[in-house]
Amino acid sequence: MQVKGFSLATRVIHMIGFEIFAIVIFAPLAAFILDKGIIEIGALGIFTSLIAMFWNFIYNWVFDVWEVRLGKDRFNRSVITRCIHVLLFELGLFIVTIPLVAFWLDMTLLQAFLIDIAFVAFFLIYAFVYNWIFDLLYLKLVRKVSI
Repeated sequence: MQVKGFSLATRVIHMIGFEIFAIVIFAPLAAFILDKGIIEIGALGIFTSLIAMFWNFIYNWVFDVWEVRLGKDRFNRSVITRCIHVLLFELGLFIVTIPLVAFWLDMTLLQAFLIDIAFVAFFLIYAFVYNWIFDLLYLKLVRKVSI
């Protein structure tokens, strides 16, 4: 069975799951590394998460449409395509989050830029792994329900 893309419900589940797992993993780690309160970092994480969910929804929908037009299947993405996918997503989010991090953590734009690079490094790996696992689980569930 070949599945070309996600339904709206699946896209929402993907997006919410991504953000929940991200906050649970990221907030304690970032609070410890930055020597900031978990509430301060958690609140920044939630606010950033809301921005990221909006961007995630729009970006992934556009990326899926682009892949379909090229005759590609998201569930058969190569490692290179997955890397391009996550790099472009993070670049868009990076542009928005630098001023937010500077404001929220009361630091200069340069400091926020450096902190955001570390955030992006974490999320590049996290997004790559999350999306790959999600696709694998989705295919297993779709096949299981279809049988």
